[in-house]
Amino acid sequence: MTEKSRFKNAGHQEILGETIAKLEFFKHGWNPYTRFLDHEKIDFVVRKNTKRSVLYADIQVKKVTLYRVAEKWQSEMFDVVAWRFFGKDDFRDANPNLAVALVFVHQDQGEGGSVYEFEGDLFIFKASELSSLIDRGIESKGKVKMYLGRSKQDPSRWYWCREWRKGMSFGDESVIEVTHARGNLELLDEIAFCHKFVDSKTP
Repeated sequence: MTEKSRFKNAGHQEILGETIAKLEFFKHGWNPYTRFLDHEKIDFVVRKNTKRSVLYADIQVKKVTLYRVAEKWQSEMFDVVAWRFFGKDDFRDANPNLAVALVFVHQDQGEGGSVYEFEGDLFIFKASELSSLIDRGIESKGKVKMYLGRSKQDPSRWYWCREWRKGMSFGDESVIEVTHARGNLELLDEIAFCHKFVDSKTP
Protein backbone atom coordinates (compact mmCIF):
# COMPACT_ATOMS: atom_id res chain seq x y z
CA MET A 1 0.00 0.00 0.00
CA THR A 2 1.26 3.47 -0.87
CA GLU A 3 2.44 5.41 2.16
CA LYS A 4 0.92 8.87 2.27
CA SER A 5 2.02 11.99 4.07
CA ARG A 6 -0.50 14.82 4.36
CA PHE A 7 0.51 18.44 4.70
CA LYS A 8 -2.10 21.10 5.35
CA ASN A 9 -1.46 24.81 4.86
CA ALA A 10 2.21 24.14 4.16
CA GLY A 11 4.69 26.98 4.51
CA HIS A 12 7.78 27.28 2.35
CA GLN A 13 7.28 24.87 -0.54
CA GLU A 14 10.95 24.08 -1.15
CA ILE A 15 11.38 23.19 2.54
CA LEU A 16 8.39 20.87 2.18
CA GLY A 17 10.05 19.17 -0.80
CA GLU A 18 13.41 18.83 0.94
CA THR A 19 11.79 17.34 4.05
CA ILE A 20 9.96 14.71 2.03
CA ALA A 21 13.10 13.87 0.04
CA LYS A 22 15.21 13.49 3.19
CA LEU A 23 12.67 11.10 4.71
CA GLU A 24 12.58 9.01 1.53
CA PHE A 25 16.38 8.83 1.29
CA PHE A 26 16.65 7.91 4.97
CA LYS A 27 14.10 5.10 4.53
CA HIS A 28 16.40 3.61 1.88
CA GLY A 29 19.60 3.69 3.90
CA TRP A 30 20.96 7.14 2.99
CA ASN A 31 21.56 9.61 5.81
CA PRO A 32 21.01 13.25 4.72
CA TYR A 33 23.25 16.11 5.88
CA THR A 34 22.37 19.74 5.22
CA ARG A 35 25.18 21.99 4.01
CA PHE A 36 25.99 25.23 5.85
CA LEU A 37 26.04 27.16 2.57
CA ASP A 38 23.75 26.33 -0.34
CA HIS A 39 25.90 26.67 -3.45
CA GLU A 40 26.83 24.57 -6.50
CA LYS A 41 23.11 23.67 -6.66
CA ILE A 42 23.54 21.29 -3.70
CA ASP A 43 20.75 21.35 -1.10
CA PHE A 44 22.16 18.51 0.98
CA VAL A 45 24.50 15.52 0.90
CA VAL A 46 23.48 11.92 1.54
CA ARG A 47 25.80 9.36 3.10
CA LYS A 48 25.70 5.55 3.30
CA ASN A 49 28.03 3.09 5.01
CA THR A 50 29.12 -0.09 3.27
CA LYS A 51 31.45 -2.79 4.60
CA ARG A 52 34.60 -1.22 3.19
CA SER A 53 33.71 2.38 2.43
CA VAL A 54 31.39 5.33 2.84
CA LEU A 55 29.39 6.58 -0.15
CA TYR A 56 28.36 10.21 -0.64
CA ALA A 57 26.07 11.83 -3.20
CA ASP A 58 25.08 15.46 -3.78
CA ILE A 59 21.36 16.24 -3.97
CA GLN A 60 19.30 19.14 -5.24
CA VAL A 61 15.55 19.07 -4.60
CA LYS A 62 12.70 20.65 -6.53
CA LYS A 63 9.15 20.47 -5.21
CA VAL A 64 6.50 20.18 -7.94
CA THR A 65 2.73 20.17 -7.51
CA LEU A 66 0.48 17.67 -9.30
CA TYR A 67 -3.01 18.74 -10.29
CA ARG A 68 -5.99 16.82 -11.58
CA VAL A 69 -6.38 17.47 -15.29
CA ALA A 70 -9.06 19.96 -16.24
CA GLU A 71 -9.27 19.95 -20.03
CA LYS A 72 -10.98 17.09 -21.87
CA TRP A 73 -8.10 16.59 -24.29
CA GLN A 74 -5.67 16.28 -21.35
CA SER A 75 -7.83 13.67 -19.61
CA GLU A 76 -7.64 11.42 -22.66
CA MET A 77 -3.95 10.82 -21.83
CA PHE A 78 -3.34 11.78 -18.20
CA ASP A 79 -5.15 11.79 -14.87
CA VAL A 80 -2.75 14.17 -13.09
CA VAL A 81 -0.23 16.62 -14.48
CA ALA A 82 2.48 18.95 -13.18
CA TRP A 83 4.42 21.84 -14.67
CA ARG A 84 7.45 23.82 -13.61
CA PHE A 85 9.88 26.34 -15.11
CA PHE A 86 13.63 25.75 -15.32
CA GLY A 87 16.46 27.94 -16.53
CA LYS A 88 17.87 26.61 -19.80
CA ASP A 89 21.36 26.39 -18.28
CA ASP A 90 20.30 25.24 -14.80
CA PHE A 91 22.16 21.93 -14.93
CA ARG A 92 24.33 22.29 -18.01
CA ASP A 93 27.61 22.47 -16.07
CA ALA A 94 26.55 20.54 -12.96
CA ASN A 95 29.05 18.11 -11.45
CA PRO A 96 28.64 14.42 -12.42
CA ASN A 97 27.87 13.43 -8.82
CA LEU A 98 24.77 15.63 -8.60
CA ALA A 99 21.34 14.01 -8.48
CA VAL A 100 18.21 16.12 -8.87
CA ALA A 101 15.21 14.92 -6.88
CA LEU A 102 11.81 16.12 -8.08
CA VAL A 103 9.26 15.70 -5.30
CA PHE A 104 5.73 15.60 -6.67
CA VAL A 105 2.88 16.29 -4.26
CA HIS A 106 -0.82 16.12 -5.05
CA GLN A 107 -2.79 19.25 -4.25
CA ASP A 108 -6.44 19.20 -3.23
CA GLN A 109 -8.65 21.79 -1.61
CA GLY A 110 -9.69 21.04 1.97
CA GLU A 111 -11.40 23.01 4.68
CA GLY A 112 -9.28 26.03 5.46
CA GLY A 113 -7.00 25.80 2.44
CA SER A 114 -4.88 23.58 0.25
CA VAL A 115 -3.99 20.05 1.31
CA TYR A 116 -0.76 18.52 -0.02
CA GLU A 117 -0.45 14.75 -0.22
CA PHE A 118 2.72 12.82 -1.04
CA GLU A 119 2.09 9.44 -2.69
CA GLY A 120 5.66 8.26 -3.24
CA ASP A 121 6.19 10.21 -6.45
CA LEU A 122 9.88 11.00 -6.00
CA PHE A 123 11.75 11.23 -9.31
CA ILE A 124 15.55 11.14 -9.26
CA PHE A 125 17.53 12.20 -12.32
CA LYS A 126 21.19 12.59 -13.07
CA ALA A 127 21.77 16.31 -13.52
CA SER A 128 23.04 15.65 -17.05
CA GLU A 129 19.87 13.71 -17.97
CA LEU A 130 17.63 16.46 -16.63
CA SER A 131 19.67 19.04 -18.54
CA SER A 132 19.06 17.07 -21.74
CA LEU A 133 15.31 17.03 -21.08
CA ILE A 134 15.31 20.76 -20.37
CA ASP A 135 17.16 21.40 -23.66
CA ARG A 136 14.23 19.81 -25.47
CA GLY A 137 11.56 21.59 -23.42
CA ILE A 138 9.10 24.40 -24.11
CA GLU A 139 10.79 27.81 -24.09
CA SER A 140 8.70 30.55 -22.50
CA LYS A 141 9.82 34.04 -21.41
CA GLY A 142 13.48 33.08 -21.14
CA LYS A 143 12.73 29.90 -19.21
CA VAL A 144 11.93 26.32 -20.16
CA LYS A 145 8.56 24.93 -19.12
CA MET A 146 8.26 21.24 -18.33
CA TYR A 147 5.10 19.18 -18.16
CA LEU A 148 4.94 15.77 -16.54
CA GLY A 149 1.84 13.60 -16.58
CA ARG A 150 0.74 10.24 -15.24
CA SER A 151 -0.86 7.91 -17.77
CA LYS A 152 -4.59 7.52 -17.27
CA GLN A 153 -4.57 4.07 -18.88
CA ASP A 154 -1.55 2.81 -16.91
CA PRO A 155 -0.91 4.85 -13.71
CA SER A 156 2.49 3.17 -13.29
CA ARG A 157 3.83 5.10 -16.30
CA TRP A 158 4.91 8.75 -16.38
CA TYR A 159 5.75 11.04 -19.30
CA TRP A 160 7.74 14.24 -19.81
CA CYS A 161 6.08 16.37 -22.48
CA ARG A 162 8.10 18.69 -24.72
CA GLU A 163 4.84 20.15 -26.06
CA TRP A 164 1.43 20.66 -24.50
CA ARG A 165 -1.34 20.79 -27.08
CA LYS A 166 -4.40 19.07 -28.43
CA GLY A 167 -3.64 16.09 -30.62
CA MET A 168 -0.68 14.80 -28.62
CA SER A 169 -0.27 11.04 -28.32
CA PHE A 170 2.07 8.65 -26.54
CA GLY A 171 3.69 7.81 -29.87
CA ASP A 172 4.89 11.38 -30.45
CA GLU A 173 8.58 12.22 -30.20
CA SER A 174 7.57 15.08 -27.93
CA VAL A 175 6.19 12.70 -25.28
CA ILE A 176 9.12 11.08 -23.45
CA GLU A 177 8.62 8.29 -20.92
CA VAL A 178 10.45 8.92 -17.62
CA THR A 179 8.98 6.10 -15.53
CA HIS A 180 12.52 4.85 -14.83
CA ALA A 181 13.22 7.93 -12.70
CA ARG A 182 10.40 7.31 -10.21
CA GLY A 183 11.92 6.01 -6.97
CA ASN A 184 15.28 5.70 -8.75
CA LEU A 185 17.36 5.29 -5.57
CA GLU A 186 19.76 2.96 -7.42
CA LEU A 187 21.10 6.03 -9.22
CA LEU A 188 22.75 7.21 -6.00
CA ASP A 189 24.95 4.10 -5.87
CA GLU A 190 25.94 4.76 -9.48
CA ILE A 191 26.94 8.41 -9.07
CA ALA A 192 28.17 8.40 -5.46
CA PHE A 193 31.77 9.22 -4.68
CA CYS A 194 33.54 6.83 -2.33
CA HIS A 195 35.70 7.25 0.75
CA LYS A 196 37.43 3.96 1.53
CA PHE A 197 38.16 2.88 5.07
CA VAL A 198 41.84 2.63 5.98
CA ASP A 199 42.80 -0.92 6.91
CA SER A 200 45.00 -0.64 10.00
CA LYS A 201 46.51 -4.06 9.24
CA THR A 202 47.85 -2.91 5.89
CA PRO A 203 51.59 -2.06 6.19
